[in-house]
Amino acid sequence: MNQVRYSFFCLLMLFSFSLYAQNENDTLDFFNQDTLTPIQRSGIFDFVFSRSYILNSDFREDVPLIASESGTSSIGMSFNRIINKNFAIHFQLVFKTLRLSFKNDKNRTFPNDPDTTLSTQKYRIYYLATDIGFRYNLKKDDKNRSVTFTEIGVSLGYNIGDSEKKMKFLTNEKIKYKNSEIKNINRIYAGAYLKLNYRWTGLYMNYRFSSIFKKDALYRYDLNDFREYPKFPNFEVGVCFVF
Repeated sequence: MNQVRYSFFCLLMLFSFSLYAQNENDTLDFFNQDTLTPIQRSGIFDFVFSRSYILNSDFREDVPLIASESGTSSIGMSFNRIINKNFAIHFQLVFKTLRLSFKNDKNRTFPNDPDTTLSTQKYRIYYLATDIGFRYNLKKDDKNRSVTFTEIGVSLGYNIGDSEKKMKFLTNEKIKYKNSEIKNINRIYAGAYLKLNYRWTGLYMNYRFSSIFKKDALYRYDLNDFREYPKFPNFEVGVCFVF
């Protein structure tokens, strides 16, 4: 978890420095122009947040995902290489968290925990990634900032940490258990995404190419029973905020 906090801190510092540099350039432009002329911002930097949810969460009865809690959250700072008034290439350093939340079910085989007092079990998997996208601006405002745009791109990342949390109820008392490591996590993240934004909010779709767990890895279901990890749904849909 210390590695996760360090990575997030570096990302926050990068974002703060970028904002400072942008504000300094805007101030210099103000003194170099006629004060009656509107200040034109380049739209080079964006602060981006997205939250998407895994679809088809009932894909397997024995792997009872909670649809309203499972999916990917990401936060990052982007740089846009403007080609012309309509097209730009988008580069973003992003911190991703993939969350998998499972309910307790008598039929479930993964994650395997026979304790009947178990309420929910949650996995959190952290990635540091780079998004590279192709943005098309449908409309801009009088300050040259995107009002409506669509963007398609790819995301490449690396696993920097993970954690597990269980919640149990014992004699009307809620007890939480935490584990700082999940076994057999695939270190590489690869995916593609699509954004459809109006002003600062929009639709976000994400497709994961890489598997969550290592290929051919096995988990212990019973004393002498080892099974393959399930293949989770790859498609997610949610919202995206761009500031």
